[in-house]
Amino acid sequence: MSQLAYKYALKKTGLDHVLKFGGEEGGDPYRETIPEEELRFWQRKGKTRLRTVPTYLSKHDKKVLKAVKKRAYYLDQSLSVLGIRLGWGGIVGLVPAFGDFVNLFFSVMLIKKSGEIEGGLPESVYTKMVLNVLIDFLVGLIPVVGDFVNIAYKANTRNFLQLEKFLVNKYQAAAVSSVNRQVAEQEKITEITDDSGPVSSGTNIYSSPPAGPALPSRTLTPATTIHPDDSEFPGAFPAKKPALPPRSNSAASSGFTQFDGRVPQAHPKY
Repeated sequence: MSQLAYKYALKKTGLDHVLKFGGEEGGDPYRETIPEEELRFWQRKGKTRLRTVPTYLSKHDKKVLKAVKKRAYYLDQSLSVLGIRLGWGGIVGLVPAFGDFVNLFFSVMLIKKSGEIEGGLPESVYTKMVLNVLIDFLVGLIPVVGDFVNIAYKANTRNFLQLEKFLVNKYQAAAVSSVNRQVAEQEKITEITDDSGPVSSGTNIYSSPPAGPALPSRTLTPATTIHPDDSEFPGAFPAKKPALPPRSNSAASSGFTQFDGRVPQAHPKY
């Protein structure tokens, strides 16, 4: 209903070819239609929900974008009067002159907040934002009609969409650049591998290196194996102890008298 009223009023004032409702893309920039596969059983087709900021933005940029979105929503579309969506900026703008300067101040503060993103705003985006605010301010100086056009033009919402569009393009370009860099590095590695020669499929790159020439074998006799001598390695083995003489079985040689088998008798005294 409010969209039809805006279009009708702009057509009557001759500004329908200059101004568009709801920002440059048209439609509601703050809500989106829920996909059919995400609908709950109690929700009907066409149900809307609040739009969320892109999840792939950095933490700081998401914080700035959310703040700009919140301010733009309060200034342009937080209220509903007779089916017409307007914000506090439209109410304040009804006050002649003073209201237009107050809205100008809030719009400039919104642009300043947008410039807090990482890397700042580029000159082209900054120029578009300033131009939106100037159009809103100059048209708002026209009594009655200017106030109505301000409500339809929604300069702060347009600037929020400009910021969101810039951030989306910025991070998408960074993602594409990262992928291209990875592909280039992979192609470089492939070229180096091709120059060094392909590795055959039957080659085991984890096998041990080939063995060297075999050493000459040496045959050891049992004598040299068990009792090595000093002929080949002088001083490497201790000297051999002299062999003991063979033991004699004779009693004389042992120093003891031979036992004749008789048991001595006890003395009669005991």
